[in-house]
Amino acid sequence: MSATAGGPTDAALWRAARDALIDLVERQDAARSLALLLSELSRLLGAACRVRDDGEAATPGARLSMPLQRLGRTLGHLEVDAALAPALLDPVLPALVTLLVRRAEQAADPATVRYSGPEAGLIRSALAGAGTFVWEWWIESDWLTDIDQGLKLLGYPLDGAGHTQDHWNALIHPEDRDANHEAYLRHERGEVEVYEHAYRIRAADGSWRWMLERGRIVDRTPDGRPLRMVGTQTDISERRELESAREEAAEAQAASRAKTEFLARMSHELRTPLNAVLGFTQLMQIDRAEPPGAEQQRRLQIIREAGEHLLHMINDLLDLTRIESGGLALAPSRMELRELVLQVFALLSDAAAKQGVTLVLEPGALLALDADRTRLRQVLINLISNAIKYNRAGGRVVVTIGAAPGGLAMLRVEDTGQGIDDDHLQQLFEPFQRGPHERSGIEGTGIGLALTRALVLRMGGRIDVASTRGVGSVFTVVLPRDAA
Repeated sequence: MSATAGGPTDAALWRAARDALIDLVERQDAARSLALLLSELSRLLGAACRVRDDGEAATPGARLSMPLQRLGRTLGHLEVDAALAPALLDPVLPALVTLLVRRAEQAADPATVRYSGPEAGLIRSALAGAGTFVWEWWIESDWLTDIDQGLKLLGYPLDGAGHTQDHWNALIHPEDRDANHEAYLRHERGEVEVYEHAYRIRAADGSWRWMLERGRIVDRTPDGRPLRMVGTQTDISERRELESAREEAAEAQAASRAKTEFLARMSHELRTPLNAVLGFTQLMQIDRAEPPGAEQQRRLQIIREAGEHLLHMINDLLDLTRIESGGLALAPSRMELRELVLQVFALLSDAAAKQGVTLVLEPGALLALDADRTRLRQVLINLISNAIKYNRAGGRVVVTIGAAPGGLAMLRVEDTGQGIDDDHLQQLFEPFQRGPHERSGIEGTGIGLALTRALVLRMGGRIDVASTRGVGSVFTVVLPRDAA
């Protein structure tokens, strides 16, 4: 498919020619169809296009003039107010010649306004390549003269094929026949200028194809009864599939928005009573007037830990919904990565000691970057706490800081834990997917890594993971060092 720099493709020019020829078949007005083609050609080329008859003087300002010839005779010239390679316009020249011939015939004798004559074959050939064929229906005798092209398009053999409207109707989906006939009747009664209807039709392989049929009654008896109708049929199956896919995508987006709004609203509603529960639990734990006994303290601690876990999950869920809805604002500031990692180590040191895991920050050069400190700390907490939680007793969590090509900063979190199977790696960053840890008894909701990836992407970075079962996992975060 060729095109000049910034110019239209052959396919676009060919479609413009096809649409003009379909308009000619349906409306039987060559002058109108020629104007339609020249208007679309002007739009595609970004320059005025016109046709001047043979013998007329060239238009001042025209930078390209191409003769339009048939059987050695010049019918006119295509003029374009732009310097173009003549070969660019090859796709539209046959249609222009056809329209000039039909316009001359119709101007000389209005009775020639019909789909017939030597140009009919050219029109058929021009349209056939796009899955479009032209048909002609003699209504009183119920004879379709061009049904062979339609049967060929559907993959049927031509031997023994019928040529009546009933033969064609037998291929139309039963649920679409009545509506198709009613569309024709509206045109016959003069309620619409052009008959148009899309319906399903059975192909030779048994599948259902979508066909767009358009037509117009071109001959009537003196008392108004229809005699002859001319039209086109186009296979629009691929177009319908694309439209269906767009509708499904729109519905999925709407459902996602509704889910996000619901989760955000519910997260706010849940946090209010949960904070009250946690607040009263803490007050009971430190009540000096009526101090709780040892067993009560143990139970209150269980309530507090469970509530804090639930609150943490709700906060993560709320952050995730904010990111999905585009409502999470970032506040970048300059920071040293080593300083931030050491702060996270201090926060998680008790959890690491409880698990018997050693936290290690590999020595390296100081590296600064612009990022949202709160959100980057959240990313590190999620990754390092997971590395601790899914590690083994006596294991290690090693954090490495380094520069990456392209002005990027790299953070790598490596553990010596259980590792992750390849089958579970694909779903690792999906919400509520915990893979092999679903029934491990280790506390978790499956939101943390989904939120971590969303935050990294929101900050313009990426996150990768590599893991070997029984050896450990490595999570690598790459972020731009410049907030811009």
